[in-house]
Amino acid sequence: MLDEKKNKKMKLSRNLKLFFSITLLLNLSPLFIFIPINKLKLLAFIPYLFWINIPGIPLARLGVPFYEIHEFGAVPQNPAGWALIVIFWILIAGLLTLLVSTMKYYLHKKI
Repeated sequence: MLDEKKNKKMKLSRNLKLFFSITLLLNLSPLFIFIPINKLKLLAFIPYLFWINIPGIPLARLGVPFYEIHEFGAVPQNPAGWALIVIFWILIAGLLTLLVSTMKYYLHKKI
């Protein structure tokens, strides 16, 4: 009985660690802009554009008023637009965590 509770707590803590790691990884690209070397800053701009445009362009096409589409894609117009981008990537991290934990469950079940 106690082993089952301890095992469930360990699985939950592993899943939370995985979720926070994936969330950090997915939301890290805006910080790459602050790299002091100019050539690396240019390379870091590409993931930043993807970070904004993957959720931003569909939201702008749906008519969400927080975005405008310009030369390099969707541009958030206020903090709500930026918040929607971060929420989108947090949801993706949650889905990836769920997928990984489900895959681990079925792999351990077969063995």
